Amino acid sequence: MGSTSHFLAEDKLREKSNYHGWKMSLDLTLKEQEVLDYVQDKIPKPPSNAPVAAKTKHNRAKVKATKIIRDSIDKCLGHTSPFEDLQGDLRQVDQHVQF
Repeated sequence: MGSTSHFLAEDKLREKSNYHGWKMSLDLTLKEQEVLDYVQDKIPKPPSNAPVAAKTKHNRAKVKATKIIRDSIDKCLGHTSPFEDLQGDLRQVDQHVQF
């Protein structure tokens, strides 16, 4: 898995004063990456009896969106590395995929 950073340092959320520009940039990035609808819960979580592929697609989209959001926030606000946090989440999703 390679780096999927979509944000330059100056585009990341650092303080209240850049919130609106950050939010617009974040929404555009989530839309470009086809995960905005997952974040906005417009695509409901598949039921427990749904095919594995449908559940995997949904879970991967949520993980991708979470990584994009975390990556868009400057480290000065105190969050940890998004890649390290999400590696475990992605492994859990991959465990459910049957090849």
